[in-house]
Parts: sequence; C-alpha cells; structure tokens
Amino acid sequence: MTPYVAWLVLTLLVHVPLHIQRGTLTTDAVILPLIGGSLNAGPFGAYWFMSALFVSAVMFRALERVPIVLRAALIATITAVTYLFGDVLAPLPLSLGVAGAALIFLLAGQGLRRVRSRVGAPIRVGAACLVAGAAPVLAGVSAPLDMKYNQLGTPVLSIVVAVLISSGLVLILEGACSPGCRHGSTPCPPGSPRAA
Repeated sequence: MTPYVAWLVLTLLVHVPLHIQRGTLTTDAVILPLIGGSLNAGPFGAYWFMSALFVSAVMFRALERVPIVLRAALIATITAVTYLFGDVLAPLPLSLGVAGAALIFLLAGQGLRRVRSRVGAPIRVGAACLVAGAAPVLAGVSAPLDMKYNQLGTPVLSIVVAVLISSGLVLILEGACSPGCRHGSTPCPPGSPRAA
C-alpha cells in the first residue's frame, strides 16, 4: 500500500493547487480521492485498482486456509452477490466492493498456475484459449466487463471469456518469451516449458 499512498499524496499535491487556482476546489475534490472507490475520476480514475487488488489479495490469502471446494463455493457466492448488487458495492471506500468480485479471477489464476506445468505447448493452447474467449465477444453474446463499477457482463459467460482471454495471453507470452525457447524453433532446455 506504500506506493498507493505515495502516489495519492503526490497527485493530491498537484490536484489541490490546480483546483485552488481555478476556483473549483470542493470538499469532494479532496475527500473522494482519500476514500477511493468507483466514484473517483480524472487523475484519480485508476486509483480504485490498487486498493481493490490489495484488499482482494488479503481476502484471497485468508480464504486459502479453507478447503478448495468450500473456497470456490464462497467465491462463487460473492460473485453472485456482486452480479445482484454490484452498483451498490462499487462505491464502497477503498474499492472494498470491487475486491470481492476480483476473487473469482484470483481463483482462476491460481488454477492456471496449478495446471501450467502440464501445458506442453503454451503458444498453441494459449491461442486456442484466446480464440475460444474472443468468439463470444465477436458474436455479440458476451457483454463487456467493467470491474471498476462491478459490472460483470453476461452472467458466468463474461467471466469465463475474461479468464480464457487472460489465460491465453499469459500462455502465449510465456511460450514466446521463455528463456532458450525461440517460438518453437529451438529445443527448450530441460525443465522449461516448450514454446510451441
């Protein structure tokens, strides 16, 4: 959280004098950035992400003590609550309401990490994931996600699409950028994943 606080202070040191000079300084101009959440705009528009990531990481770490089946059920329930009440939860201070929705993506990332060593052709598998994720978007079936406002798109499908696209990109980049592996043309050293 130190980088978050440091950037918040630096941005406020520029933001407040500009408002004073323009004669537009209001209480909200100072308080909203300090509270955080989806209500922030302008130079503070992206600040919601840092607190949401921090809070969701702490929540996920706490849930790691719970058996995986129960953890997945709890996270699915939190995601369902977000679908139902996302507009109410999004403005909560420090993006607390958004952090819950992010748990499903942390769980998916943990799942990818667990199976990653068994993916022998990351570029091909990643491309397949990317195509499978892009197809519903291109067909107009999957609505977009907007995590800042807790808009999770088409129930279940938009999350699956986001996970497929993200996993595909991670696998493609890992395969293309693995040390000693040049797009499948050079044999990979023992212990490293094959690039294609």
